[in-house]
Amino acid sequence: DLVRDWKLQTRFCSGSVEHVRYSSQGLGPNQRPQPTVEAWNRQRELGSGTFGTVWLEECLSDPARGQLRAVKEIRKGSSSPLVPGGAAVDYERELEAVVKFSQDTYVRCFVRSLGWFENDSAVYIAMEYIERGDLQGCLTHPFPEKDTCAIASQLVEGLQFMHNNGSAHRDLKPANILVLSKRPWWVKISDFGVSKRIEGSTALRTMQLGTWGYIAPEGDDGEDDDDGEGVNKYTLAVDIWALGEIAFRMIAYAPSFSEPRQVSRYVVRNGPFPTAKLVARGASKSCQEFIQWTMAAGASRRPTADQAAAHVWLQSLE
Repeated sequence: DLVRDWKLQTRFCSGSVEHVRYSSQGLGPNQRPQPTVEAWNRQRELGSGTFGTVWLEECLSDPARGQLRAVKEIRKGSSSPLVPGGAAVDYERELEAVVKFSQDTYVRCFVRSLGWFENDSAVYIAMEYIERGDLQGCLTHPFPEKDTCAIASQLVEGLQFMHNNGSAHRDLKPANILVLSKRPWWVKISDFGVSKRIEGSTALRTMQLGTWGYIAPEGDDGEDDDDGEGVNKYTLAVDIWALGEIAFRMIAYAPSFSEPRQVSRYVVRNGPFPTAKLVARGASKSCQEFIQWTMAAGASRRPTADQAAAHVWLQSLE
């Protein structure tokens, strides 16, 4: 019902789209809101990926004239090489997550949706436009530990919201973290294209979809973790591993493991965790412990989002 209520009344025109909205602007206190037409014009492509293309659009109508938004286009019936069997992308799942986490309770942690619309060929998700771009674009140098801690704390809060609502993101990475401001840092989680809701189970039994380097060992094709969970059975802990990897790269300015064989050695052969890269950058002991805990080889040995939030390293921000 919530997803249906979020749908925008839309008419597709040549070079633009029009939405019908109800406004009280200019009316008296006892007058019923009246329909107004809001036109949006596509400006340029912001980015594209496996699950869709994101466009920048500008409003052509008063009172929002000149305002910008991002619109994700998901082609209906399109298949993805990341979806097992090449099945069509399940855009309904993304809509559910986007609408859920666009509510006021969660919006400080997630990119807000402004509604969605569709035609015969595609579904479109309108979102707030965040001009500074993503965290990946900021990873041009090692981050100070204090900044890394601030960003990690915000990501943990977002994961608390998701996990406590029974949802896993499954593709947490710097490219899916948008930057609203720097110093003080404020980031938001985006792109729920491969998110998954858990229905009455602690494990997700479809293959993890994500980006190598941020995929937990139990979700990486061909690798089993040391808890015997295997490639097709993983938990919310996949997001915790990705969180640790993001923090690792921000501090060390390098990936924790540069190839699958190194991950296999760490997981299967109980090899050492590469803390030397963190030590070389002067990371504190509590920082090292947090990252190593979130990237424990076995999913059951990683903290929950709530446990991660209580770690001394994140508490040091207060």
